[in-house]
Amino acid sequence: MAFTEKERERRHQAIDQILKKEQLKAILLIGDTNVGPEFYGDHRYYTNNRIIFYRQAVVVFHNSAPVLFAGSEIQREAAFRRSFVRDCRLIQNDLHVELLRLLKERGVTEGKVGVNLEMLPTAWYHHFKKELPGVEWVETHPQIMQIRTHHSREENDIFRKGAILGDAGYEAALKKIRPGVTEYEIAAEIEYHARSQGAEDHFTLIGSGKFSFGDDMPCPFPTHLPCER
Repeated sequence: MAFTEKERERRHQAIDQILKKEQLKAILLIGDTNVGPEFYGDHRYYTNNRIIFYRQAVVVFHNSAPVLFAGSEIQREAAFRRSFVRDCRLIQNDLHVELLRLLKERGVTEGKVGVNLEMLPTAWYHHFKKELPGVEWVETHPQIMQIRTHHSREENDIFRKGAILGDAGYEAALKKIRPGVTEYEIAAEIEYHARSQGAEDHFTLIGSGKFSFGDDMPCPFPTHLPCER
């Protein structure tokens, strides 16, 4: 579910305040396709773009427009269409090389640059330090998390819509479950209801009871199927 330009401006201004308060020349936000804890969300929070393959990065500046890098033309077009960033570029080289070139183009050769150190690859860091010895790389993820955990009315409205979709999916599953129906059919029914009501994506985990591994414990699958160990 996409957010409006008003929400984009709110998020940009909040991150711009971090740039000014911490006296940063730029903030580098790295994202990839992994699902996980808070570390993976800063890129999407700022860009409003869901990464579908590998890794992307966006650089936010105080006095010039942000730049997003994507690894394929399809993803670049999707980022331009879906994200808040207007300058979306295709990676022509290694991503860290493109980022380095951009920083030099914008005159960021000294001072402090914010980054999530949990997401910054070690190889990138050493390359950046070698090529930009005057730049100090500082952790800014906690400050961004402070922004992300103080929600706007628009964000809260989206959360409520998500809850409605979750309840509808549960009701759809209850109606679909019966003898002979496969788990895949149930998951498909949940997804159909979610997407038909506006969800941009769907992810369902199916539990099949107690999983056990050992010769003295039964396999949680039908007896005619081999149990991998």
